This record gives sequence, C-alpha cells and structure tokens, in this order.
Amino acid sequence: MGLLLFPLVINWLHKLRLTDKPDIRKIHRSEKPSFGGAPLFISFLFSAIVWVNLTEWKYIKYMLLAQVAIIIFGLRDDLQPLRPIYKLIGQIMAATVVIFLFDIRIKCLYGFLGYDEIPLVASYVLSYVAIIGITNSFNLIDGIDGLAGTIASIVFCALGVWFYLVDDKIYATVSFAMLGALLAFLLFNWQPSKIFMGDTGSLFIGITLSMFVIRFMNVNEQLPMESQFKFMNTIAAALCLLMPPLLDTIRVIIIRLVKGVSPFHPDKNHIHHVFIRIGLQHRSATLIIAAVHIAFIALAIVMSSVIDAYAVPIAVFASVNFSVFLDRLIINYTRSGKKIDMRTFFF
Repeated sequence: MGLLLFPLVINWLHKLRLTDKPDIRKIHRSEKPSFGGAPLFISFLFSAIVWVNLTEWKYIKYMLLAQVAIIIFGLRDDLQPLRPIYKLIGQIMAATVVIFLFDIRIKCLYGFLGYDEIPLVASYVLSYVAIIGITNSFNLIDGIDGLAGTIASIVFCALGVWFYLVDDKIYATVSFAMLGALLAFLLFNWQPSKIFMGDTGSLFIGITLSMFVIRFMNVNEQLPMESQFKFMNTIAAALCLLMPPLLDTIRVIIIRLVKGVSPFHPDKNHIHHVFIRIGLQHRSATLIIAAVHIAFIALAIVMSSVIDAYAVPIAVFASVNFSVFLDRLIINYTRSGKKIDMRTFFF
C-alpha cells in the first residue's frame, strides 16, 4: 500500500506547495513535503485491517483513537507550527485515551529495588510521564533523512518478534503492520529523501511506541519465571529498546539547561547533528546510530537474566559513556577542522 501511496502523496504535496522550507535551524537545503505521517498512518491502517481479525479489533480500537487524536495535532503543527503548550495538550489528550480507555499504563515498578505494587495515582502519573516522554523523544530525534524511520523499524521489529514468541498475536501483527509501513516510508525518506514524516509522523510513531513498550513491560512481568523469553529486567529492557531517542532527549535538555536556555529551545545539539557536524552524510549517521541501537537491544538480551537493580545501572552507564564519547568526538574534530570518514569510525 505504502509503495503506491507515497509517490502519489509526494506529487500532490508538491503541486499544493505544502513543503518544508529550509531555514537556519534545518539541515535540508531544498523544499520537501513534510506530511509523510499521513500516508504512513494510512499504510499502517490498511495493513492492520487486512491482517488483524475483525473480532480482535475490540482489543485495539482505542489505540486507533489515540493515534488519530495525536495525528490531528501533528497535521495542524505541520501546516502551521503550534506553540509547545498546544502540542503538549494534544499529547495529554492522546495519553488520556491510552491510560483510561485502552488501559495501557505502568501498573507496578516490576520489582525494581524490591518495589512492585504502586498506588493508583502513582500509576497514572508515571504513565503520563512515560507516554509523553517517549512521544516527545521520538519527535526530537526526527532530524535527518532515514533516522526516525530506521529507529522505529528496529523497535517494532524487535517487539513484533517478541510478541510472536510469547503468543501475543494481536500485538505481533500490529507491530509488523507498523514495520511494513515504515519500510515503505524509508524508501522515500532515505538520503536523498523525497518526503519527511513531519510532526504528524513522529508523534504518531511516538505515541504508538509508548503503548507497545508499556504493553511489553506488562506482558513480560506476567510471564512465568521459567519462560525462556522473559526478561528479568523489565525496566532495563524497555530502556534499551528506546535508548537512542531517550538518550538524545536527556542529553539535549541537560545541554540547554547548562547553557541557561529553555529545554524547549530548538538547537543543533542532537546526536544526529553531532555526526553531521563532523562531516558524515545522513545515511552514514543513521547507520551508526542504528548500529548503536541494535547494540543496546543486544545488551538487553545478554542481560535478560540479570535483575533491574544491576541491569539498569549497566544500561545507564553504557548510555552515558556513549554521550561522553560523542561530546569528545565533536570537540576534537572541531578543534582539528577535520572531517570524519565513516570507515575510521568503525576501524
């Protein structure tokens, strides 16, 4: 579906001159359509309708409601940028659907530091923070060709396989439907891109990822101890699944606060900006960040029998070291005036 839909949408958007224009904060140098999220959602919905049994839609109907709610705000922002407060309102509305209607929420602390059950109010607060945080982190990492689509593809592929292995067929099917739509999008978003996903796409994927990761945490916690697919470190595994966008978000917020500017103030301190600044092409930067992402997922698998009390610090330590490495890398190459070769990064 996406392979047919994206070329039509790209041509249509060019004719209507609904394109994203370059400016001082953006990397691209030519006008390109930025409404890729709309055909991405349609492609996903078409696949879901085809592959999900009609009798099973009652279990995921509120997922679609939350997605549509966030997409409306995303479309509005792509047409005319919204103030951060209005985008936050849209995310709160979508999160409310997820938590109260879909009943996807953080219901316990999964045994972290010996704690399990939490008060209902704490469950709601943590769920809002997690859903909005994940949604925003994915929105922020969408900055270069192919990156957001690649990161999302890795997560949905990993979750789809895991849901299938634990016999959660509905979520496995929907995960693979998302993966198929994303792969179609990447064909037109890979450098040199023909279309951007825009806030419509990044918010749609972000809210969907938040639902599926929380679902993963809850299902994993309910698996019997003897299950070979159970992660003994539910929280660490979830962090590893989302490490690039979460790390990038925390990193830029810290940098902005240190500089004395608002955490919402846009800049070029994101992970992908670092790689572009030292001379890498979009595709090379995307591949490096994707490799790091896969390494974190592999780390989660290796640590699957390690409890969160040890696994979380290990995952955090690895992410902090990667962030420090990036900062030293840009400082060294800025001082030397050299450009990095991707081969030197690996070899």
